[in-house]
Amino acid sequence: MLLLLVAVLLASTPTACAQEPSPPNGAADLVLRQIAALRAHDFAEAYAFASTELRRHFTPGEFEWMIKRAHPEVASSVYAFVVRTHESEGFTYVTVKVQGRNGENVEALYEMVRERGAWKVNALTNDDGVHAAGLAALADALAELGEVWVIAPEREQSACGHALTLHRPLRAVPMGERRFAVNGTPSDCVNLAVLGFMPERPAVVVSGINHGSNLGDDVTYSGTVSAAMEATLLGVPAVAVSLLDGGDLAYAAVVARLVATRVLVEGLPPKTLLNVNVPPPPARGLRMTRLGHRVYSDKIVEQTDPRGRTHYWIGAGAPAWEALEGTDMGAIHEGYVAVTPVHLDLTNHGALARMAEWGSALGAQLKRDGGGHR
Repeated sequence: MLLLLVAVLLASTPTACAQEPSPPNGAADLVLRQIAALRAHDFAEAYAFASTELRRHFTPGEFEWMIKRAHPEVASSVYAFVVRTHESEGFTYVTVKVQGRNGENVEALYEMVRERGAWKVNALTNDDGVHAAGLAALADALAELGEVWVIAPEREQSACGHALTLHRPLRAVPMGERRFAVNGTPSDCVNLAVLGFMPERPAVVVSGINHGSNLGDDVTYSGTVSAAMEATLLGVPAVAVSLLDGGDLAYAAVVARLVATRVLVEGLPPKTLLNVNVPPPPARGLRMTRLGHRVYSDKIVEQTDPRGRTHYWIGAGAPAWEALEGTDMGAIHEGYVAVTPVHLDLTNHGALARMAEWGSALGAQLKRDGGGHR
């Protein structure tokens, strides 16, 4: 039998390593290095030490997902051996025999191979339009996570916010295999993707890669972030990815793949999306952040056209930022990728508690001043 995987799901005490059973086929060094990587939760490193057979059948993201789903309690060392592989309806199945620390059989991995279909379909959109280079880079990077569907606006929709098209029909024009241009907004595209246009509900929606940042308060204007908001409201995990001016699309695509993989493995809290901003490479690392607050000066510019008519430009002033520490803008300023969990419950719960008495007071005033309406 061929060694497929040595997965440690792992007592992390210093003495645990000495208690490991000896690996078969003289592969001790690789096994111990994989054990160390898994104990450190460095799944990319562990994947690098996996067998050629495993890497032929599983992407790095699937490998991590498989390990975590097999033994979420992270309690024992597991040896997994390929028993057989077979093709069925275009899908490769790997039947696995798993032997645990004490020789017991564990069946989890084969079940997960069959469950890989949970990653089968993923949806991508943006607000820069279906022809944007950022969207193409994102599609290439996420192809290893499953079947990618691109459903994006036919033209640029930057700063369109969370608009939906309700007073005319939407059309999705095929632009290639699983690639469609929609005469609507990013949120329209997500509705199509999630509510029945695709053959099945997507496992994740990723919006981007936006050409330009979406930091702080600007997320409320952003079509890129609003697409992720719409997916979140529809119950699908979502990520919005933006690249700062002067950045590298290939680098941002790697960041997007890593974050999307983590979302597929871990999931997201209810009503929460991730807003990712990528600085020019190489980033110093990645920080989890809160939204910053952006302040504009000279926001309105008044001009006169050749016919003497007055018109205005908004958003033309230079921005300033408040309280950089711990914010997305602060992380970007210091050269880090900023990942911000954005929650869609906009209620200020502290203010709600403090203002509770307003209800009875205003209600009494309304009764008194509401005239004859009862």
